[in-house]
Amino acid sequence: MSFLTEAIKSVLVFFYGLVGNYGVAIILLTILVRAILLPLSVAQIRSTRKIQELQPQINELRKKHKNDPQKLNKETMELYKKAGANPLGGCLPVLLQFPIIIALFNVLRNFPYQGAPYFLGLNLALPDPHNPALKFAGGLAMPLGWPYLVLPVLAGVTTYLQTALTPMSADPNDPTARSMKSMMMIFPFLIGYYALTYPAGLSLYWVTQNVFTIVQNYFMPMRPAPVKGEAAS
Repeated sequence: MSFLTEAIKSVLVFFYGLVGNYGVAIILLTILVRAILLPLSVAQIRSTRKIQELQPQINELRKKHKNDPQKLNKETMELYKKAGANPLGGCLPVLLQFPIIIALFNVLRNFPYQGAPYFLGLNLALPDPHNPALKFAGGLAMPLGWPYLVLPVLAGVTTYLQTALTPMSADPNDPTARSMKSMMMIFPFLIGYYALTYPAGLSLYWVTQNVFTIVQNYFMPMRPAPVKGEAAS
């Protein structure tokens, strides 16, 4: 993890040397990281699509073996194997991305910006929860003025759009899937809140990566195209 952290710091400083602005450098760094991780994202999308295409057959198996869980599990696994689908294929790419994402998070949360912290009038190192002037507000951005609310709001809004465009499960009729989707709807509010408490540089990263994901999902939607005559969900 320390190697990844130092590597990301070096790339951020390199981009700053090119453009002379840490805000633009964060945007470029975020795009670079997402581009590097794009093959894993594509693998996740393809796996999710394949599972979704099998969903009508899985639903039929559920009806057929609703009183025999063992038989249902066996025939479902056989269906996956026959179709060359891996039910864990959508999770593995996400797990492989975690070390890089965590390292990037840690860098941007603690980066000193070397005396040039401003981007569009915002100090990317603020809000600082350790700053005594912000202690009474728990480190929230609000005492700094309304400009520091813009990125947290954008982080929450783009997180909502990203979540809305990304199905949480291959089976929208599954009660568990619906519960997961409801839980994911809470995430935009959590991200918006945490963006108020972390430095603006990290909020800028959240907004940039969310926009990248929204564009990616537009051109490579996880949902397979509906078959002819099937109502769009």
